[in-house]
Amino acid sequence: EITVVLITAHPDDEVMFFAPTLVNLANYTRVCLLCLSNGNYDGLGKVREKELHRAASLLGVQRVLLCDDEQLQDDPHTIWKPEPIVKLLNKHLEKTFTSTTLKEQKYILLTFDSQGVSKHANHIGTHFGVRCFLQQTTKENIVGYELETVYSHFLLTMLRYFPPWTFVAEILWPLLLQWIPTRLFNKTNADTGVIFGQENPSFLMFRPFLMWNIMATHASQFVWYRRLSVVFSRYSYVNTLKEIPRQEKNKSLVALKEGA
Repeated sequence: EITVVLITAHPDDEVMFFAPTLVNLANYTRVCLLCLSNGNYDGLGKVREKELHRAASLLGVQRVLLCDDEQLQDDPHTIWKPEPIVKLLNKHLEKTFTSTTLKEQKYILLTFDSQGVSKHANHIGTHFGVRCFLQQTTKENIVGYELETVYSHFLLTMLRYFPPWTFVAEILWPLLLQWIPTRLFNKTNADTGVIFGQENPSFLMFRPFLMWNIMATHASQFVWYRRLSVVFSRYSYVNTLKEIPRQEKNKSLVALKEGA
C-alpha cells in the first residue's frame, strides 16, 4: 500500500546520494523517482535523461518522471522557488505515481535536507519545495523524509588530522552496526541491510561494485572525482533519514517494516 517517491534535482543524484535507501526499499515496496530537471547546465540534458532511466532500472525504481520546467533549470547558483515544485507534486503525485493495483495509497516522499547534502543550490531548493508541499497538503496519507547531511565538527577534525579514521567513523562503523544485537534498535534486518534506529531510520549497503556499475551508467558525469566519490563517499554506504516536520503528525517510516 506504500509508494515511495524520491524527489531529486538532477540525473545522478539518485545514485550519488540515495542508492542505499533505494536499493533497500525496492526489496519490499514500490519506489518511484521524480527528477526536477534534466541536468542541462552543460548542454547534455538529453543525454542525461537516457542515463537516468538506465540507472533507475538498476536501482529497482519502477516509475521515473523527469521534468524540464523553465523555472527549474540546472544552475548551481540558483535556489529554486518552491511554487513550481509544489505545483508538480500536486499534479503528479497521485496522477502519475499511483499504482492501479493498490486500493489504498500511502506516500512517503524522500528528498534532500535543508543543506542539500552537497550544498548545491538546486538541492536546497528541492528540499524547500517538498517541505512547502508537505506543509500545504491536507492529506494524511503523505509523509516526508529528508536525507541528513553529515558534517560534524568531530569528523571534520578527524578528516584534517587523521584521514583514515574518518573512513572508519563515517562508513565502517555504521556498517558494523548491522551486526549489533537487535535490542539496541527498534527493527533490524540483516538481509536487506535496513536499520530503523530509535529516532532516525538508517539504510546501509556495502556493495561497492554495484554502486560503481550504476554510477557508470551516468557516463557523461563519471569524471575522476565522481569515481572517487563512489568509493569513499559516506552516501554510497549509509543513508540516515529524518522526518520533515509538517503541521500534522504523520506516521513514521518505521511503518514500512511493520506493514502499515
